[in-house]
Amino acid sequence: MPDDAPDPDPDEVAAFSKALEALLRVYRLRDRDAACYGDVSPNQCHALEAVVRHGALRINDLAAELGLHKSNASRVAGGLVARGYLASDPEPGDSRAVRLRITPEGRRAHGAIRGRVDAGLAALLARQPRTVRRGATRLLGALAADAAARFGLDAARREACP
Repeated sequence: MPDDAPDPDPDEVAAFSKALEALLRVYRLRDRDAACYGDVSPNQCHALEAVVRHGALRINDLAAELGLHKSNASRVAGGLVARGYLASDPEPGDSRAVRLRITPEGRRAHGAIRGRVDAGLAALLARQPRTVRRGATRLLGALAADAAARFGLDAARREACP
């Protein structure tokens, strides 16, 4: 804890908890089948982001990255392959496994999704003083790191939570 930061009082902790729970509830309750961009579901958006971040992934690795069962990750990836956003290549040395990679169309879709998300965040941040923006960014990073450590996420998944 920084030297100049006093311990939070119980009312401050309660207010923070309530605000955090409200934010998480919105994300948790949104319709998982609703499109986050065009014909791409939120899970598919996360899958695109994971493949862009890692370059290429096997289904098992995608499932671990998304916190899904392998069959669900396969279904998510299958939808992206069908749309032409991902390509499924045979894994060298393992005829049963495939490696997913982003296609040029998938890269365009990912860029559009990322641009839309970033534009929304930029609009939100523009309404806040710079010190609040920087503090919020540090706090969100600390929350993500703390949650990853508490829930036993490995280092690779912690990196996905900046």
